Amino acid sequence: MKNLKKQHEARQEALQEELKNVKKDEKKKIRKVEKESEKLKEKRENQLAKEQKDIEEMTQQYANERKKLIDDQFKMRKEMAEEKRKNRELEQEQDLQQLKYLTSAVNALIANDATKRVLEQTNIITDIVQNTTESLMKLNVYCISDSPKEHQGNVRLELDEINKMKSMFKFQASKIQQHFMNESSANPDAVKICKNYLRQLEEAMRSKQLIAICALLQFDLAKGNIRKIQSYGNDADSLAQKLETIQTDVAFGGICMKDLKSVMDQKQLKN
Repeated sequence: MKNLKKQHEARQEALQEELKNVKKDEKKKIRKVEKESEKLKEKRENQLAKEQKDIEEMTQQYANERKKLIDDQFKMRKEMAEEKRKNRELEQEQDLQQLKYLTSAVNALIANDATKRVLEQTNIITDIVQNTTESLMKLNVYCISDSPKEHQGNVRLELDEINKMKSMFKFQASKIQQHFMNESSANPDAVKICKNYLRQLEEAMRSKQLIAICALLQFDLAKGNIRKIQSYGNDADSLAQKLETIQTDVAFGGICMKDLKSVMDQKQLKN
């Protein structure tokens, strides 16, 4: 009985000792885990601090670069504005010099009264042709649009204007021909150039394309014949370009007829 008791007590002591050892091991493990947790926490905090610092540096860098970009753009716009101003002043100076040259040249041309009268009559033709050109350009826009039928009213107005200009052109052309015969003391070169100018304009103003536009466009527009309408539009553009070219290509004394009219008109306004 005593042996059993001793064995039991020994067993209890062994278990107690084993329990103590287990508790010690558990405490060691807990301390180890806590230390590792602290290290991880510290590492994470350091990483977050570094990331925050990087973000702040990147934000500051972006702000600096953006400010530099804005400053550079402002500087560039300022330089461009200054360059445009200088170019505009240069263009104005060139235009002024050109106007002085043209005015001087025109003064020389119209020193002879007979020549002046011939050129004045020719300028009336130029005015008529310019109005015709504008109407043809408008017709081109209406005819090549997606819905030309929507512009029937505008087309009618421009056709009426063109027919009116054709009648005026015919009358003025006849009048100029009379001036050519009557103004025998006019500068021969001026008369020759005006005759050539008139001849080229007459070819365009009496062309088959213009006759067809005036006679058939409204009819085909009412029928909705898109292909023909667009063809008339292209013809109108071609004629407008041709009339414009004649006004700028035919020149006397280095001055195209279009510029000649502009300068003479300005002289009349001043007078």
